[in-house]
Amino acid sequence: MFNQAIDAVQSGKKVIVNTFVKDESVQKELVKLIDAQTKLYQGWVDTTLTLAETLVKSYKNPFAQGAK
Repeated sequence: MFNQAIDAVQSGKKVIVNTFVKDESVQKELVKLIDAQTKLYQGWVDTTLTLAETLVKSYKNPFAQGAK
């Protein structure tokens, strides 16, 4: 879900770069930067979601054990 939103924004950036930047060498470097940003953002989201899931699981168990 989040990766689709990231991809949509990053694809929009690429369209803007490809439309308005006329120098091909600059265009190529900007697209590489956008690709690197995409990987960074997707990794960040995945790590944050994994951390949140782990926290929820670890806090669920002590409460469930205490209720027994």
